[in-house]
Amino acid sequence: MSEEKKEEEIRRGKEEKKERKGVRLSVITTKFGDKGQTYIVGGFVLSKHHPRVEAYGSVDELASFLGYAISVISKDSNFSDIVEVLKRVQNHLFILAGDLARYIKPSDSIDKEKKRVIKKMIDWLEDVERSYLKDLEPLEDFILPGGSEEASLLHIARVVARRAEREVSELMSYEKINENCLIYLNRLSDLLFIMARVINKRKGIKEEIVSWEP
Repeated sequence: MSEEKKEEEIRRGKEEKKERKGVRLSVITTKFGDKGQTYIVGGFVLSKHHPRVEAYGSVDELASFLGYAISVISKDSNFSDIVEVLKRVQNHLFILAGDLARYIKPSDSIDKEKKRVIKKMIDWLEDVERSYLKDLEPLEDFILPGGSEEASLLHIARVVARRAEREVSELMSYEKINENCLIYLNRLSDLLFIMARVINKRKGIKEEIVSWEP
Protein backbone atom coordinates (compact mmCIF):
# COMPACT_ATOMS: atom_id res chain seq x y z
CA MET A 1 0.00 0.00 0.00
CA SER A 2 1.36 3.40 -0.99
CA GLU A 3 1.94 6.12 1.60
CA GLU A 4 -0.84 8.12 -0.02
CA LYS A 5 -3.34 5.29 0.41
CA LYS A 6 -2.22 4.73 3.99
CA GLU A 7 -2.85 8.37 4.81
CA GLU A 8 -6.27 8.13 3.16
CA GLU A 9 -7.19 5.07 5.26
CA ILE A 10 -6.06 6.82 8.45
CA ARG A 11 -8.10 9.89 7.54
CA ARG A 12 -11.21 7.82 6.88
CA GLY A 13 -10.72 5.93 10.11
CA LYS A 14 -10.53 9.16 12.08
CA GLU A 15 -13.68 10.47 10.40
CA GLU A 16 -15.57 7.25 11.12
CA LYS A 17 -14.42 7.37 14.74
CA LYS A 18 -15.67 10.95 15.06
CA GLU A 19 -18.97 9.94 13.48
CA ARG A 20 -19.42 7.01 15.84
CA LYS A 21 -18.56 9.21 18.78
CA GLY A 22 -21.17 11.71 17.69
CA VAL A 23 -23.79 8.98 17.48
CA ARG A 24 -22.99 7.76 20.98
CA LEU A 25 -23.37 11.23 22.39
CA SER A 26 -26.40 12.48 20.50
CA VAL A 27 -28.57 9.50 19.54
CA ILE A 28 -30.77 7.84 22.17
CA THR A 29 -32.32 5.15 19.97
CA THR A 30 -29.77 2.48 19.05
CA LYS A 31 -32.31 -0.25 18.10
CA PHE A 32 -30.13 -2.77 19.92
CA GLY A 33 -32.86 -3.12 22.52
CA ASP A 34 -35.38 -4.21 19.90
CA LYS A 35 -34.23 -7.77 20.54
CA GLY A 36 -34.80 -7.50 24.26
CA GLN A 37 -31.15 -7.08 25.14
CA THR A 38 -29.02 -4.32 26.61
CA TYR A 39 -25.36 -3.55 27.25
CA ILE A 40 -23.89 -3.15 30.71
CA VAL A 41 -20.52 -1.69 31.70
CA GLY A 42 -17.70 -3.69 30.14
CA GLY A 43 -19.62 -4.51 26.98
CA PHE A 44 -21.51 -7.49 28.40
CA VAL A 45 -24.93 -8.19 26.92
CA LEU A 46 -27.89 -9.07 29.14
CA SER A 47 -31.59 -9.63 28.60
CA LYS A 48 -33.72 -6.69 29.66
CA HIS A 49 -35.44 -8.85 32.26
CA HIS A 50 -32.17 -9.94 33.87
CA PRO A 51 -32.19 -9.31 37.65
CA ARG A 52 -29.27 -6.91 37.29
CA VAL A 53 -31.20 -4.81 34.78
CA GLU A 54 -34.31 -4.99 36.97
CA ALA A 55 -32.27 -3.73 39.94
CA TYR A 56 -30.66 -0.71 38.33
CA GLY A 57 -33.91 -0.03 36.50
CA SER A 58 -35.67 0.37 39.85
CA VAL A 59 -32.89 2.68 41.00
CA ASP A 60 -33.44 4.78 37.87
CA GLU A 61 -37.19 4.78 38.59
CA LEU A 62 -36.49 5.99 42.12
CA ALA A 63 -34.24 8.82 40.93
CA SER A 64 -36.87 9.88 38.40
CA PHE A 65 -39.69 9.82 40.94
CA LEU A 66 -37.61 11.87 43.34
CA GLY A 67 -37.31 14.42 40.55
CA TYR A 68 -41.09 14.69 40.51
CA ALA A 69 -41.19 14.91 44.30
CA ILE A 70 -38.60 17.69 44.24
CA SER A 71 -40.65 19.67 41.72
CA VAL A 72 -43.60 19.62 44.13
CA ILE A 73 -41.74 20.02 47.43
CA SER A 74 -39.60 22.90 46.15
CA LYS A 75 -42.71 25.09 45.78
CA ASP A 76 -42.64 25.61 49.54
CA SER A 77 -39.55 27.45 50.80
CA ASN A 78 -40.02 25.82 54.22
CA PHE A 79 -38.72 22.59 52.70
CA SER A 80 -35.57 23.93 51.00
CA ASP A 81 -33.39 21.76 53.25
CA ILE A 82 -35.29 18.63 52.23
CA VAL A 83 -35.00 19.56 48.56
CA GLU A 84 -31.22 19.85 48.88
CA VAL A 85 -31.05 16.42 50.51
CA LEU A 86 -33.16 14.85 47.77
CA LYS A 87 -31.04 16.39 45.02
CA ARG A 88 -27.91 14.95 46.55
CA VAL A 89 -29.63 11.58 46.83
CA GLN A 90 -30.50 11.74 43.12
CA ASN A 91 -26.82 12.10 42.29
CA HIS A 92 -25.96 9.24 44.63
CA LEU A 93 -28.50 7.02 42.89
CA PHE A 94 -26.76 7.51 39.55
CA ILE A 95 -23.51 6.46 41.21
CA LEU A 96 -25.27 3.44 42.70
CA ALA A 97 -26.77 2.44 39.35
CA GLY A 98 -23.26 2.57 37.91
CA ASP A 99 -22.15 0.02 40.50
CA LEU A 100 -25.06 -2.26 39.63
CA ALA A 101 -24.46 -1.98 35.89
CA ARG A 102 -20.92 -3.33 36.21
CA TYR A 103 -20.28 -7.06 36.15
CA ILE A 104 -17.65 -8.33 38.59
CA LYS A 105 -16.13 -11.73 37.89
CA PRO A 106 -16.50 -14.32 40.68
CA SER A 107 -12.71 -14.58 40.85
CA ASP A 108 -12.27 -10.82 41.31
CA SER A 109 -12.21 -9.10 44.67
CA ILE A 110 -14.28 -5.98 45.31
CA ASP A 111 -11.61 -3.61 46.56
CA LYS A 112 -12.09 0.03 47.45
CA GLU A 113 -11.05 1.19 43.99
CA LYS A 114 -13.91 -0.76 42.41
CA LYS A 115 -16.60 0.60 44.72
CA ARG A 116 -18.53 3.61 43.49
CA VAL A 117 -20.90 3.67 46.46
CA ILE A 118 -18.63 4.25 49.45
CA LYS A 119 -19.15 4.29 53.20
CA LYS A 120 -18.96 8.09 53.27
CA MET A 121 -22.26 8.25 51.36
CA ILE A 122 -23.96 5.93 53.85
CA ASP A 123 -22.57 7.88 56.79
CA TRP A 124 -24.04 11.06 55.33
CA LEU A 125 -27.50 9.46 55.07
CA GLU A 126 -27.32 8.35 58.68
CA ASP A 127 -26.24 11.82 59.82
CA VAL A 128 -29.18 13.43 58.00
CA GLU A 129 -31.53 10.83 59.46
CA ARG A 130 -30.39 11.58 63.01
CA SER A 131 -30.75 15.33 62.49
CA TYR A 132 -34.39 14.98 61.40
CA LEU A 133 -35.29 12.45 64.07
CA LYS A 134 -34.57 15.07 66.72
CA ASP A 135 -37.68 16.97 65.56
CA LEU A 136 -40.03 13.97 65.74
CA GLU A 137 -41.85 12.14 68.49
CA PRO A 138 -41.08 8.40 68.73
CA LEU A 139 -43.68 6.21 67.03
CA GLU A 140 -45.64 3.80 69.19
CA ASP A 141 -47.56 2.19 66.33
CA PHE A 142 -47.73 2.06 62.54
CA ILE A 143 -48.96 5.17 60.75
CA LEU A 144 -50.88 5.44 57.49
CA PRO A 145 -48.83 6.68 54.54
CA GLY A 146 -50.20 10.03 53.43
CA GLY A 147 -51.03 13.40 54.88
CA SER A 148 -49.82 16.21 52.64
CA GLU A 149 -49.09 15.77 48.95
CA GLU A 150 -45.38 16.28 49.58
CA ALA A 151 -45.26 13.61 52.29
CA SER A 152 -47.30 11.20 50.18
CA LEU A 153 -44.77 11.48 47.36
CA LEU A 154 -41.94 10.58 49.71
CA HIS A 155 -43.89 7.59 51.01
CA ILE A 156 -44.18 6.33 47.42
CA ALA A 157 -40.47 6.95 46.87
CA ARG A 158 -39.83 4.99 50.06
CA VAL A 159 -41.51 1.85 48.76
CA VAL A 160 -39.71 2.14 45.42
CA ALA A 161 -36.46 2.26 47.40
CA ARG A 162 -37.56 -0.87 49.28
CA ARG A 163 -38.28 -2.66 46.01
CA ALA A 164 -34.86 -1.70 44.66
CA GLU A 165 -33.34 -2.97 47.90
CA ARG A 166 -35.08 -6.34 47.49
CA GLU A 167 -33.90 -6.64 43.90
CA VAL A 168 -30.31 -5.83 44.83
CA SER A 169 -30.52 -8.38 47.64
CA GLU A 170 -31.67 -11.02 45.16
CA LEU A 171 -28.86 -10.12 42.76
CA MET A 172 -26.30 -10.37 45.56
CA SER A 173 -27.40 -13.93 46.28
CA TYR A 174 -25.67 -15.20 43.13
CA GLU A 175 -23.50 -12.37 41.77
CA LYS A 176 -20.80 -10.15 43.23
CA ILE A 177 -22.13 -6.70 44.05
CA ASN A 178 -20.76 -3.84 46.11
CA GLU A 179 -22.52 -4.47 49.43
CA ASN A 180 -22.72 -0.72 50.05
CA CYS A 181 -25.44 -0.53 47.39
CA LEU A 182 -27.79 -2.61 49.53
CA ILE A 183 -26.94 -0.68 52.69
CA TYR A 184 -27.44 2.68 50.99
CA LEU A 185 -30.91 1.76 49.71
CA ASN A 186 -31.89 0.48 53.15
CA ARG A 187 -30.84 3.71 54.84
CA LEU A 188 -32.45 5.80 52.11
CA SER A 189 -35.86 4.20 52.54
CA ASP A 190 -35.65 4.94 56.27
CA LEU A 191 -34.71 8.56 55.59
CA LEU A 192 -37.55 9.05 53.11
CA PHE A 193 -40.01 7.80 55.73
CA ILE A 194 -38.58 10.19 58.30
CA MET A 195 -38.65 13.17 55.93
CA ALA A 196 -42.28 12.42 55.06
CA ARG A 197 -43.07 12.68 58.77
CA VAL A 198 -41.08 15.90 59.07
CA ILE A 199 -43.02 17.49 56.22
CA ASN A 200 -46.37 16.62 57.76
CA LYS A 201 -45.26 17.98 61.12
CA ARG A 202 -44.10 21.27 59.58
CA LYS A 203 -47.44 21.58 57.81
CA GLY A 204 -49.34 20.87 61.01
CA ILE A 205 -50.85 17.63 59.73
CA LYS A 206 -51.52 15.02 62.39
CA GLU A 207 -50.33 11.48 61.74
CA GLU A 208 -53.04 8.82 61.49
CA ILE A 209 -52.41 5.62 63.42
CA VAL A 210 -53.32 2.36 61.68
CA SER A 211 -56.62 0.94 62.92
CA TRP A 212 -56.48 -2.80 63.46
CA GLU A 213 -60.26 -3.11 63.70
CA PRO A 214 -61.71 -5.33 60.94
